[in-house]
Amino acid sequence: MTQYDINQCTLKEYHKAEAHLNAIYAKLLALMGQDFARARQRNDSELETFDKTALRKLREVQGIWLQYRSHECGAAEQQIDGGSMSPAVWAECMTEVTNDRIKELKHDYETPDRTLNEAN
Repeated sequence: MTQYDINQCTLKEYHKAEAHLNAIYAKLLALMGQDFARARQRNDSELETFDKTALRKLREVQGIWLQYRSHECGAAEQQIDGGSMSPAVWAECMTEVTNDRIKELKHDYETPDRTLNEAN
């Protein structure tokens, strides 16, 4: 296997992880949006404010996390900047950090009645 092949393989794995994260995040936003809508239908202003704030904070944190991931993996890649392994190092980092984020979202937001598997 050539370095080019390794680079392509690691990039493919990153794209899979990114698609998985995007599906999980979209599902989480949809579920939280449903919570907000239910609170609004019930005229529960306290719960509505809570749900609206939770959605806003999740979006803010996700934006900050995206910046973190970019900086983290840029720093990892820079360690061998210009080398033929550089793309693989970057992609492996992106995959690992993205998979960690998926675990965080599931740990923080899944409940017995709320699963974040994208198929559900």
